[in-house]
Amino acid sequence: MFKLSQTLAGTWVITTPNPEERGWETQLAEFDMTSVTAGTPSGDALEMAAASSLAAIVSTIAGSRFEESNPSEVNDLYQVTSHDANAVARMEERVKKAFAFMHDHF
Repeated sequence: MFKLSQTLAGTWVITTPNPEERGWETQLAEFDMTSVTAGTPSGDALEMAAASSLAAIVSTIAGSRFEESNPSEVNDLYQVTSHDANAVARMEERVKKAFAFMHDHF
């Protein structure tokens, strides 16, 4: 399972379980929100980049499961987490939009 998680500093990271060390995760990408202001065009763009990156990774791993069916069936392959419930809801919506775009255009 892949995770898109927000740190306490507001940065979004994409991680996956580390197969060599139980309980640890490997960071695949980082989107430093401390360099932008949330709710501004630049903040929205960086959050959409994080959501789109997660969607690209998950859809690639899912393969035909993503391409031949409803993209919502890949929901068990990722999780969005944060200390802020509003941020989770916002990013889940962005991830869904990214999946829908990919499903319609690729």
